[in-house]
Amino acid sequence: MKPYYEVSTNNDESCFCCCHGEGVTIYDSYPLQKRLNLIFNDKDDIASDNEGTGIGKCSLLNRSNYIALVGGAQNGIKPAFPVNQVVIWDDLLKKVIFKLKFIYPVERVFLTRLYILVLVFNEIQLFTFTNPPRRIYESTTLKTGPHIDFKLVKSTGIIAYESLNRVGQIYISSVESTPNNNNSKQYIPTNIIKAHKNAIHFIKVSPNGKYVATCSMRGTIIRVFNTVNGLLVNEFRRGLDMVSIYTMNFNQESTQLAVISNKQTLHIFQIDESQPFNKSVVSLRLYNPTIRNSKELFHSGDKCELIWNDNDQTLILIWLNYRIWIRYIIIYDKNINKFELIRESWRQLS
Repeated sequence: MKPYYEVSTNNDESCFCCCHGEGVTIYDSYPLQKRLNLIFNDKDDIASDNEGTGIGKCSLLNRSNYIALVGGAQNGIKPAFPVNQVVIWDDLLKKVIFKLKFIYPVERVFLTRLYILVLVFNEIQLFTFTNPPRRIYESTTLKTGPHIDFKLVKSTGIIAYESLNRVGQIYISSVESTPNNNNSKQYIPTNIIKAHKNAIHFIKVSPNGKYVATCSMRGTIIRVFNTVNGLLVNEFRRGLDMVSIYTMNFNQESTQLAVISNKQTLHIFQIDESQPFNKSVVSLRLYNPTIRNSKELFHSGDKCELIWNDNDQTLILIWLNYRIWIRYIIIYDKNINKFELIRESWRQLS
């Protein structure tokens, strides 16, 4: 079974989208259930610009019928759409409602009820989610990769991204949904935070928009900052050895932060402004359940997506290479006064 190209979630993580060589599959996070299988093999049913079938990137708008799609090519599979386009798909009408075209391939896309944010090469382009869309902001001061995140909190969009020229420095921009009737680009107020000495590797904004978590290329320290004033809230030491952080994710209440590294270890940290230098609440080695009666860890190249679920009492991991869904339960043991993570179940995805 071939790996997923990418896995992403909707805003409250109640469902997730798997991009692969035949199209897109969307599941409910829990209970695990397939919601949509958008396959691009049959060109009579689904119109596509290319002769290919692959979808490389996807962004879900809540639990609505709108999906942002970007073509993806891998292992000889051609993209379903050009890789330099963002296609807005309406699954109720079963058709493309509009497209955004760019010169360079699309690196990231975020779809919200008010905005569409696209990362292309080293620039951010922000559009209104209207038909036709209108470009309202453009910046050429960031790097490509996971060095950007975007959250819509009420009617305010929060963009966090790494500086292109200043190592370890991040920008926090706030986009207000004020009308701009003269069709000119907006100037967006921006906070500057010196987060790390080394280059930034991962950035994550909390669901309430109050915090931003960062880690550097070394992966030993995770820092959490206030997005409004830029002050350090928490500093967490993940370990002493240099690692690559696969993913970081806040829970829906923005009180905990889960981190997974290429050492196949999951750490959960407590966000507490009164105790800035905390240790992890719980940590767990991640074993591969597909190998029976074995304590074999996932390989260092096996990346995953992390989802908080069930009122932040469970964690779900989606492993891209194996296409598997694993659910862990967070349990508090009164006897030893500690939290534990217990693997509750796992399933093979299609």
